[in-house]
Amino acid sequence: MNPGTLVRLISDPGRRGITTGKSKTRGERIFWQITFPDGSQYISENQFEAIHTEVEDALDLFRQGKFGRARDLRGAITHIRLSGRLADLIYSMETTNTDFYPYQFKPVLNFLDSPSGGILIADEVGLGKTIEAGLVWTELRSRYDTRRLMVLCPAMLREKWKMELQRRFGTGSRC
Repeated sequence: MNPGTLVRLISDPGRRGITTGKSKTRGERIFWQITFPDGSQYISENQFEAIHTEVEDALDLFRQGKFGRARDLRGAITHIRLSGRLADLIYSMETTNTDFYPYQFKPVLNFLDSPSGGILIADEVGLGKTIEAGLVWTELRSRYDTRRLMVLCPAMLREKWKMELQRRFGTGSRC
């Protein structure tokens, strides 16, 4: 087994790692060292398989009985749903320069469900109002080609908002 080969466990296809090239022999069985995100361990060579770099079809993996854990499925469905490929729910997920935190998408969902077409975002300092507002703005630009944004904030925060919206969401420079 070559070092650096991407592999997955047969019994848990969601658990992936990289071979180090080190091995141990016990009786007639060979155990290869695999580095997983949570550490390295030696695994019998009949308990894992190499992952090829080409994209594998999900239906083929299903037919072969290669299933992941329930939490892997939930995570994949959530990501697909939020990225808009499944239900065209949220277009702003992968188009911003922000990290994904599910709670920051709640205002976007509330905005999309709002019969009035508006939302008020107000909470304690430092809880992510700029990100939440930027995600709603990105959603509006993606869905309706909206070109203007008005942020109502205290004067002392104007430059901070301007800079953050420009850096993370690519807004224009007029304020």
